[in-house]
Amino acid sequence: MRLRADGESISERVVLSPQTATLVADPVAYRSGPRGTGVPVASFLFTRQDRLRLDWPIAAGVDKYEARLLDQYGQPLQTHPDLQSVDTSTGKHVLGEMALAPLGRGDYVVELTVAAGEKLEQKLTAFRVR
Repeated sequence: MRLRADGESISERVVLSPQTATLVADPVAYRSGPRGTGVPVASFLFTRQDRLRLDWPIAAGVDKYEARLLDQYGQPLQTHPDLQSVDTSTGKHVLGEMALAPLGRGDYVVELTVAAGEKLEQKLTAFRVR
């Protein structure tokens, strides 16, 4: 993978393997839209005026979940997504929503940790506020 911006570039080699997660899947991200509706996003670039909503499908056996917001160095911040569990026709989901106004420009990661008995899984979702 190679990223370039503002005259700088970063190269990183990543080995891709089949997904092994069984408790939680990758989230679908939404930005605030007109009248409070969410607009799905493909790019994880947001402004401070946006609200971010993440929708993680989870396994039925998940009995505990929590989310933290991390800065670009992996340090937890006091701001974090508000979480709620919902049952839909497609299964169980955890929804996390947060306003981005308190955040400055930069890169952030939402860390979701789910547990089912002794089994623990984490999902990391990176985004940028510009």
